[in-house]
Amino acid sequence: MRCCEVLHDPKTPISPWVRTIRPLLPPLWSALVCHKPRWMRRTDSKQALYLPNIGGVMIRSPIARTGTLKPARTRKCAVKGCGNRFQPRNMTHKVCGPDCGAVFAVAERQRLDAKQTREAKAKLKTRTEHLADAQAVFNRYIRARDEALPCISCGRHHTGAWDAGHYRSVGAQPALRFHEDNTHRQCVPCNQHKGGNAIEYRIGLRTRIGDERLEFLEREHPPAKYTIEDAKQIKVEYVKKLKTLISSR
Repeated sequence: MRCCEVLHDPKTPISPWVRTIRPLLPPLWSALVCHKPRWMRRTDSKQALYLPNIGGVMIRSPIARTGTLKPARTRKCAVKGCGNRFQPRNMTHKVCGPDCGAVFAVAERQRLDAKQTREAKAKLKTRTEHLADAQAVFNRYIRARDEALPCISCGRHHTGAWDAGHYRSVGAQPALRFHEDNTHRQCVPCNQHKGGNAIEYRIGLRTRIGDERLEFLEREHPPAKYTIEDAKQIKVEYVKKLKTLISSR
């Protein structure tokens, strides 16, 4: 049944004034009462609200009347360590009382100040600093990817610190700086104390990725000129990859 359908009781005659105002009743009732979206309206006759028969016209509204009230919606206090639940007055009401409101205001001010400081520092960052941030995230991803593998050079499971070692160095081939085949998990003694241990690195790399991909790394590549936007995009990409890798374990 449609919203605000006007029905006529055949037993009651229709007076002239009702005939005049009858076309105006459905839109008027719809404007006053039927303000809910169509998908929220209840139209079954058992739960419909019937107005009294006025002058032979009966207006039926699809507002549901179940006879039971829903429990009030509650929200957890936004202050850490409080945990109390309260009934919010509006969508922006986040704390349970004045004491928590004062604590929340101080914390929110500190959060906004820290955000403004980060944004100001980000604007002052140079291209080199953006590349360093992207390289740090890329290196974390490589170490997480090869976590179960031994050192690419010496083949042992080192118990100390690990690096993300490049087969072709960043200075020699900048285009391979963020290439995953060119970077593998390498122990600190091989990467830092032995200058990368390139000979053993090549042997381990050939076993791990094959001759074809190794030949690609060893050929000459055009120099790469990373911009600040490139560095930001690389950082975002490997942050997502790192999160996906960690969550899949």
